[in-house]
Amino acid sequence: MIAHVDIDCFFASAEMVRDASLIGKPVVVAGASPRGVVLSPNYEARRFGIRSAMPVEVAKKLCPKAIYLSANHGYYSDLSKRFRSVLEYFTPCVEMVSVDEAFIDLTGTSLILGTPPEAARHIRERILSETSLSCSVGVGSSKTVAKIASQLAKPKVSRDQVSYGTGVLYVVPTKEGSFLAELPISFLPGIGPKSESKLASIGVVKVSDLEKVPRSTLEKVFGKSTNFLLDCAKGKDARAVDVSRIRKSLGHETTFEDDVYDVRTICAHLQDLCVEVAEGMFRSNLIAKTVTLKLKYADFTTSTYSRTTGRALVTSKDLGDLVLDMYDRLQRKGPVRLTGVSVSGLLPRSHAHQLYLLDETTHRDRYKDLEETVFVLRQRYGREAVYKGPRMGPKRQ
Repeated sequence: MIAHVDIDCFFASAEMVRDASLIGKPVVVAGASPRGVVLSPNYEARRFGIRSAMPVEVAKKLCPKAIYLSANHGYYSDLSKRFRSVLEYFTPCVEMVSVDEAFIDLTGTSLILGTPPEAARHIRERILSETSLSCSVGVGSSKTVAKIASQLAKPKVSRDQVSYGTGVLYVVPTKEGSFLAELPISFLPGIGPKSESKLASIGVVKVSDLEKVPRSTLEKVFGKSTNFLLDCAKGKDARAVDVSRIRKSLGHETTFEDDVYDVRTICAHLQDLCVEVAEGMFRSNLIAKTVTLKLKYADFTTSTYSRTTGRALVTSKDLGDLVLDMYDRLQRKGPVRLTGVSVSGLLPRSHAHQLYLLDETTHRDRYKDLEETVFVLRQRYGREAVYKGPRMGPKRQ
């Protein structure tokens, strides 16, 4: 018995927890730049058609009176840790999928937590009590069923109103097939807009339509993933709750208000992004092996450049040295609209010293200790309490 727990409109809800005067008003958490994208609209904002990943300038045309707020990732990270702590009160089998959603294994907990719907209600009530955040909980015999159930348990939005339901949906075992049959095919895992369009072209619009299509036809579209898709359509999903899971990547981006030509300005922003990513790794207790530089140019073409090292990437200096070197070497394509830095190949922070063996570590360790102290101070006293001065850019300057 698996539950999928998903906080409703996490970033926007977090802001309403901090400022109760926002409750009932359309709130949009977005990138700081006017050319950024929407990170999280609350349900009142969604009534106007605002959606996550929508350009801010489009959102403001849809709802100019909405309250637009810049993201505070340190605050959200703290709330996410409290969210996880609540889940671990009910069971140690917690798999965090992102900062605001998780799978938990409730198998064998009925004597303590009651029936699956009762357990789900207990979880919702405790999360609300401990974090002041509302969430939706889906419960079923597999990850696929639980996640779809939590989606259907969420509030429903129309132009006229927001309809709040119970926030809990339990799919009785053996009823998975009938539960899924009439749902749009996009509810199944791995079905994005492109796959949805391809399936529609062969007559597959809802889940039950898959039974009408020859397997060979599906294999032309999904290849080896066909078995998984057909199993999910029946509610079968052998994936267990993975308590050892860590995130695969972490990154930040900046969209400039105006296209930037100046190399020094771009380098300064890249350095800032490296600090943000390093702080994110520190909060998540992670290190990285690969760093990726992303540049979007004025004509909207995007280029990415990655570098993997044999040593741990821990501090913003580790990241900045590689990112600025990559930027220094690349063939530039004109003014820049967006810069991004991300890391992957993530490992628990305890691996850092193991990967440092071949390096001179004294200076690096002192820098790491200093930076971690800065992150702690910023977390306690605000992001502007302590910050670094700008660094020089590439050698070609």
